[in-house]
Amino acid sequence: NPVKVYLHRDASLLLAAAPLDMRDINTREAHFTNRSVQVTSSIAYAENTHLLPLSSLSDEDEIFAQMKAAVSCLFEALSKKPKWFMPFPRTFEIFGLDFLPDDNGKVWLLEA
Repeated sequence: NPVKVYLHRDASLLLAAAPLDMRDINTREAHFTNRSVQVTSSIAYAENTHLLPLSSLSDEDEIFAQMKAAVSCLFEALSKKPKWFMPFPRTFEIFGLDFLPDDNGKVWLLEA
């Protein structure tokens, strides 16, 4: 039986509170976008500017299409390695996936 995978379109963008500066790689707020790091930072963090819906982007459809393609490749590869991925019949699992769109519009799957 093939694995059925559903991707929720209502994704959120977590933005870092500090810009990335390769001359100063010690600024945690530029590297970690998880809320627990951002809200405890000395840098101002506001959820209305650092937590945005995917739908707020002008290229939402293209980004979502790339996310779908990456998820499809991921689960196709996993299904070929049953030793690593063993879904149980009549059950479901929820996975959290992190993506990163780069400056050129390419979307990268960071972790699952």
